[in-house]
Amino acid sequence: MAKKLTGRAIGLTLTGAVIGAGFASGQEIKQFFVTYGRYANPGAVMTIVFFIIFCAWLMAYCTRQRISGLPEMLELMGGKRLGGFFLHLINLFMWFGLSVMLAGSATLFQGLWQIPRLASALITALLVYLVARRQVKGLAVANEMLLPVLVFLVLFFLLRSFGIPEQGLSVVAFQRGWLWSALLYLGSNSAILLTTIPNLMGETDSRNLCNGVLIAAGLLLFLLLTNIYLLNKYAAISGDWDLPLVPIAQYLLPQLPWAYGVILFIALITTAFANALSLSKYFQQLWPSRANLLLLLATLSSAFLAQEAFGQLVAALYPLTGYLCLAFYLISLLRCLFAFDSPH
Repeated sequence: MAKKLTGRAIGLTLTGAVIGAGFASGQEIKQFFVTYGRYANPGAVMTIVFFIIFCAWLMAYCTRQRISGLPEMLELMGGKRLGGFFLHLINLFMWFGLSVMLAGSATLFQGLWQIPRLASALITALLVYLVARRQVKGLAVANEMLLPVLVFLVLFFLLRSFGIPEQGLSVVAFQRGWLWSALLYLGSNSAILLTTIPNLMGETDSRNLCNGVLIAAGLLLFLLLTNIYLLNKYAAISGDWDLPLVPIAQYLLPQLPWAYGVILFIALITTAFANALSLSKYFQQLWPSRANLLLLLATLSSAFLAQEAFGQLVAALYPLTGYLCLAFYLISLLRCLFAFDSPH
């Protein structure tokens, strides 16, 4: 009998899937939370509440309908035509998301060690491909190895900041829309949860899955609040950087300018693993005999798209993903209420 994934492994896998380069770099945090000033922390808390509700609903729905994979789930939610269309669309966004992660890698390595962007993206793409080939177990093992290092380093920077003077800025923050922004942030990340949770459910039981969601919620809240705190306290240092937390980390620990680079690389590559796993499952449905070849081509092509500016990719793709996912959930709800476009 195959060994089941533990709650710890699931919690770390879900955390790694969500955080990504946009999260750990501070780019997403600035866009969705910090711009709302004093509402940034309440927005972070509400995002975690939405996260728990969404995961609980998704697990209950998959259990009740005895769903074994993403295609079946989307068809039940949206009907045969809409569900089939969204399956293609969501995997297109997984490919875009993989490109964003590789763009973060390219920006990081170029900024810290002057490694060419294309070389950085290609090396990361090949590593992601090798892990994704091992499917869910490979994803879980990679996250169990990497995420504890990330959490330890973030905690270290937080403690370090308590003795370092602030470098803030007086800025005019938005006062409205913070709750919608929190919901939109969850919407933009719900695509990867849709693709990850059904895969995890086949490797464990409901108790471990529930424990994993709570572990992920706690870790995500800690990371969100820490990043918001650092971005607010040292706003004058981050400026308009594509990776705003990197100069802050270098200010806090100038002796080890690469230390935050380790955090960022772990964050981006764990999300890239989840993106690539979704693409792997998709290709297995689409063309089983050529799934590994298609996955390799997808990761390599993402490396070339990653030559675009990281900040521009995050600003354009993440809100768009959120709007499309929320629209799909609304249509699914209406379909459930009024029973239109039934596949049966």
